[in-house]
Formats: sequence, structure tokens, C-alpha cells
Amino acid sequence: HRTPIMDTIYKRFGDALNMTEDQMREGHGGNLEQLQFVRYKEGQKYEPHHDFGATGKPNQRFSTLFIYLKTPEEGGATSFPKAVPNGIKVKPPPGSAALFYSMDEDGNGDDLSLHSGMTVDKGLKLGCNLWTWTPSYD
Repeated sequence: HRTPIMDTIYKRFGDALNMTEDQMREGHGGNLEQLQFVRYKEGQKYEPHHDFGATGKPNQRFSTLFIYLKTPEEGGATSFPKAVPNGIKVKPPPGSAALFYSMDEDGNGDDLSLHSGMTVDKGLKLGCNLWTWTPSYD
């Protein structure tokens, strides 16, 4: 059961993602996984990976909305090494987010969505993942 504060947060996510209130439900029949909060301390990173699976099932993670709650003083960018010719790195200010899609229009995983959390060199990185599923999270 969600609280009024969480309902407001999910409403804002839904507005940003152009998703209906029905779609913004977690678990069976909805299109969301539970929010995942992450913390990276100095020296920590997350290796390159895709958010889609290779299960062969039609249900897949469709998009990722990563909310930056605290950005480190140095390092800690999110890297997309296969995007554009030479890759890109993003490090938005706290309170901002990065949205990217894991699936192509044809329903296949998008290899260009490969991403990593680069090493935090100084400070602390706090973030929150919101994963949407298509057609639903089952």
C-alpha cells in the first residue's frame, strides 16, 4: 500500500513518462518494478550492462528512469559507451533524471542502451531506478 507522498511521486513519474495511473502500478498487472535506491561510495561502480533480459519472454524492461538524488564531487557519471559514435557520459545535478529506453520499436533489446555507473572518485552518489515494463510486469 502506497502513501500519499509516494502517490504524488508516482504521479510525477507518470506525467514525465506519459503513462496513465493504471500503468503506474507495481507488480502483477502493472508496468513498474518497485523503486530501487542505490548508493555508490568512493571507489564503487557498476559494470556495463543492459536493463533488458534475454529470457525470450515478451515481457521486458522497456525504459529506465534514473533519478539523481546526490551526485559525487568527482566521478560517478552514467556512461553509455555505445551511444553516438564515441559514447556519452551524463551526470545531471541532484533532482534531475536520465531517461533511456532498453527496447527498440520492434520489441527487441536495444544494444545501444548498454550503460554503466562509472567509479565514484570523491563523494557519494545516491540515485533511484524506476523501471517500466512492456506489456506488463509479470
